[in-house]
Amino acid sequence: MCGIAGVFEFGDSPRHSSVMAVSRALSAMRHRGPDGSNVLHWGHETTPRIHEPHESELISSRYALGHNRLAILDTSPRAAQPMRSRATHTWIAFNGEIYNFKELRERFSNDFPWRTNSDSEVLLESVESFGSTVIPHLNGMFAFATFDARTQTLLVARDRLGIKPLYYYHIPGRMFAIASEIKAFIAFNLFRAKLNERSLREYLTFQNSLTGETLLEGVSEFPAGSYARIDLRKGTMTLSRYWAPPQFSSTFSSLESAAEATTNTLSRVVERQLVADVPVGSFLSGGLDSSAVTSFASARRAHLPTFTCGFEIDPNDSEGALCDETSSANSIAMALKTEHHALRLDRTSWSQTLPSWIWYLDDPRVGMSIQNFMLCHEVSKHVRVVLSGTGGDEVFGGYPWRYDPLLRCESIDEEVTRAYEWWQRLLPSRQHPALFSDDVLSRTADLRLEEIFKAAWTKSEGQTPLERALDFDLTTFLRGLLIVEDRSSMAHGLESRVPLLDNELLDLSRRLPNWLLYDPTNGSKVVLREALKGRIPEHIRLGRKQGFVPPQAAWMRSAGDALFKDLLCSERCLERGIFKREWLATLCDDVGLRSKAHQALKWSLVCCELWLRAFIDGEQPDY
Repeated sequence: MCGIAGVFEFGDSPRHSSVMAVSRALSAMRHRGPDGSNVLHWGHETTPRIHEPHESELISSRYALGHNRLAILDTSPRAAQPMRSRATHTWIAFNGEIYNFKELRERFSNDFPWRTNSDSEVLLESVESFGSTVIPHLNGMFAFATFDARTQTLLVARDRLGIKPLYYYHIPGRMFAIASEIKAFIAFNLFRAKLNERSLREYLTFQNSLTGETLLEGVSEFPAGSYARIDLRKGTMTLSRYWAPPQFSSTFSSLESAAEATTNTLSRVVERQLVADVPVGSFLSGGLDSSAVTSFASARRAHLPTFTCGFEIDPNDSEGALCDETSSANSIAMALKTEHHALRLDRTSWSQTLPSWIWYLDDPRVGMSIQNFMLCHEVSKHVRVVLSGTGGDEVFGGYPWRYDPLLRCESIDEEVTRAYEWWQRLLPSRQHPALFSDDVLSRTADLRLEEIFKAAWTKSEGQTPLERALDFDLTTFLRGLLIVEDRSSMAHGLESRVPLLDNELLDLSRRLPNWLLYDPTNGSKVVLREALKGRIPEHIRLGRKQGFVPPQAAWMRSAGDALFKDLLCSERCLERGIFKREWLATLCDDVGLRSKAHQALKWSLVCCELWLRAFIDGEQPDY
């Protein structure tokens, strides 16, 4: 688990010092790799040189590839990156974990002279020996770049679901740059930072990005399940998709056989994701997914460290009381005999932390997430790796309130219309003229949000409404959750692993008939609940879903309203010319706007303003 960055200029006369650009980017992402940092660079010679990022002299370089290291497997210096292949032709900068690296290693002869015990070396040698054909066989979370000095070719790849982040900037014929975080592109100083207004409108509609664009103009998210070849001599990039969610095939006919297969698969998945040369723990929220992961992990590791987070609740706030799952987490921890740690967040401390969180979050997505950031700070004091239950809802069908309305639709057109209305989580597109300034609307007049949504919803043919909903969650909504998962953990040098998104378990879920995922009579996650029978307390196994969210309304009343007014009604915000003054003033006064939708919109608008201050204005918080 690390951070990577690279700048590759095409042509013989570089316009920038790529090595210094990458050095600055690694410094900006130092939190991702506190255990070491190196930059590999090439000038006109074919032999690369290692440059220490703290060196300040100007070096002429066309290509530079850098790496911040968080040492998890083989923590010795010999496993540092960028790493050179045994044949000395290929170099790699890699972020993530390859869980089946031991199986991949068996492809090589018994006397192969391995220099490390790391998955990084196995990945590097596999790419050099087998090229891009090895990528579909990787089981893990990864984003990596390999440079072949013989062919002057860069190979860039990202895991199936985009668990590990990767962004890129490409000017055909001139330049290609990559990094694990958006802030690296600011540090590169290759272009003037500018807000992407199209992406802003997309975010303030869906609270997510469906197109892969980011708030930073020119920087895009590298597509999940894809790889690209960049010919550095020709200055061309060829993008290829190596994986997409397979069709559901319904190979199980009974709940019993499917549950047994799920249990056996979960056992194998968690066992291989426990492999590390540093301490490992597990999140334990009190819900089904984290309890499932923890139950299998604790069976392999005695006294497994587990972590939960509770919230300060107003005694008169009945709705807020439902947010705190610490009592459930405590009961599971006692049953599984884990070494349990509980953190409690008060109603006001988050507001002082918010500017730093937005800086680390980097790419604002989904809902209120500062609690993830604050919990990870505590977890990082105890372990270097933590297992998470993220992805269980998307894999096993955990959102019944989304599915039920779709199952009643009589046509695909009705289904898309209903889904589009629901997924406009913040501000419906028809209300954009009320919020956005006329100038922004004019500059983004060709943005067709409904068409963007429909393309994402209907990209697979021959599916049931439930299957389309599951695919949409897996390929869009989950992406936002994974960004929060990555940034909140890596901000503290903590590696978060997501066993419920393991290749083997995901492939198994695609062979389940719809009724084993969600059934209006039997409820959600039917097969997962059956697989956990006897492993966790019954009230957890059969309990209602509760997301890891604080009592948002109470928190915003306690500390948020003043913060929001200070930010959104400031002259600095109003003078940007992005939003209409009257609308922001109404929102800040909050007259009759206490609905959850408006709370979520206010949260996201504040995130945007803090993002603009940090990434466009250059006002970095005191982190």
